[in-house]
Amino acid sequence: MLTQNRQRLETQANELHRVSKQYTDTYDSVENIISERFAAFKQQLVQRELEARNALSALRDAGDVTLTTTRKAFLSRLNDVNVGLLRFRTLENNGADYEVLENRSKIHACANAEVPSIMGRGFQLTNIGDLVLTGLEVTLDLNSSDNRMESPAAKGRQPVANNNLQVAIQKSAPPPVPLRLTFPVDDNVQASVGEDGVFLRCVAKHGNGVQIGVRSRETLSSIINRYPRDNGNVSWQVRLENIKDTFLGVVEKTRNSAVLPDGFYWKPASNGITDGNIGRITPQADRLPFCKNGDLVRFLYNDVSQSLQVTVNNTNCGEIVTALNGNILACFIFFPGESLTLMF
Repeated sequence: MLTQNRQRLETQANELHRVSKQYTDTYDSVENIISERFAAFKQQLVQRELEARNALSALRDAGDVTLTTTRKAFLSRLNDVNVGLLRFRTLENNGADYEVLENRSKIHACANAEVPSIMGRGFQLTNIGDLVLTGLEVTLDLNSSDNRMESPAAKGRQPVANNNLQVAIQKSAPPPVPLRLTFPVDDNVQASVGEDGVFLRCVAKHGNGVQIGVRSRETLSSIINRYPRDNGNVSWQVRLENIKDTFLGVVEKTRNSAVLPDGFYWKPASNGITDGNIGRITPQADRLPFCKNGDLVRFLYNDVSQSLQVTVNNTNCGEIVTALNGNILACFIFFPGESLTLMF
């Protein structure tokens, strides 16, 4: 009897250990899934704002043309009437009768012609619309068999949002570090949201020879402080769509935008071309592979080792920069016509 009880207790202890481990692992897994979903929503929000501002700018351009054209036509008609009246007064005193009659006829025709007009109430939002955020239903599957009663956790099982999406807590290992960074863009970069990421295309309006840089809004250290469960890791991944002179890397955050900050920049479409003076660049940086369109490039920064790693198509290229402080921003630098996709 004692042996059976001991075996039963050992079995229960093993089960308790398994449940405890899965409890911790699934918490990290669900937290990362939530982060991924909201990171995608942030990127979509940036894209929607950009589309709305572009539409407003296009309407402003069209409205300016309409107002200018109408104003010029109206002033031209008014000027014709004034010139005709002045000539008529001159001809009344010194002109021949046929000249007076001819000028009067011209004034009459000009005065009766259709006068340019314009109507409208300016800019309006005709459809404000709703920003719909996909719901996340989070549940906890944890029961205690003590006295055949459900545990307080199971009794208190409640969804935290609507049931548009149900998260199944089945994973025993957390997924890779999700995208935490956001990348604001301006009119020089065209952004569109796809199924797996945000497509960024340089459309620089200031000329073909202009380099356009896109930097993350957050520093890597701020992301690390915000998500301690990522164990000091920050990761971002891009798919190369159409690159030739594009640079990828990191750049120091500075308060003075007029000063060119230090950074580390890598040109994937060339063999071993890097630039910048930040941290300690390792020999692996000179061995980075030649990349082509369609390749996946992933950066991983670790705050503990203060190192930056690069992975190309699931091949780890090693640490390319060490002794790297986390007060840096992820960045892309490309020319007009070049494009890449920031993966979710």
